[in-house]
Amino acid sequence: MNYEAPRAVFRRANALLGTNWSMHDLRHTAALRMARDKRLTLRDVQTILGHVHLSTTAEGDPAQ
Repeated sequence: MNYEAPRAVFRRANALLGTNWSMHDLRHTAALRMARDKRLTLRDVQTILGHVHLSTTAEGDPAQ
């Protein structure tokens, strides 16, 4: 699936719901849920997100 396909899904959903969600919003939501999961370390989340620096991952972690 190319980048345009999920963007089109988001556009249609946003039009129906009157919202303005993006794929990046979905990434943030997933990151937050992973950071709160006791089974994952912050290093695990860093690797999944592809962050070079742990501090980048930790900036979005409300538990820090």
